[in-house]
Amino acid sequence: MSTRRSVSRARPLGVSIICVLGGLGALLGILGGVVVLGTNPLLGMFTLVVSAGQLVAVVGLWGLHTWGWTLAVALYGISALLDLITVDPLGVVISTLIVLYLFTKRSLFH
Repeated sequence: MSTRRSVSRARPLGVSIICVLGGLGALLGILGGVVVLGTNPLLGMFTLVVSAGQLVAVVGLWGLHTWGWTLAVALYGISALLDLITVDPLGVVISTLIVLYLFTKRSLFH
């Protein structure tokens, strides 16, 4: 008989929603980056890199990995700052709420 306990961590609904919507957004961003490459290579590459990073982050969030939490907080934090600079109030609010929500769930990511 094993003395090792298995601890199951259920993924909260909010994290699942962030993953699904974030994944869709990242895939659309990758598609958009490929389209923009032809007209503006620098912007296209930037979009591809950021979108790929977002896709990696949501995969990490889905698995409740610490690196996924760290990457997601960093990318959504940067997104909030960029939205602030480009005067996108809705983007600022959404990105900030995601970061704050992820901080409330920090203990789930090991």
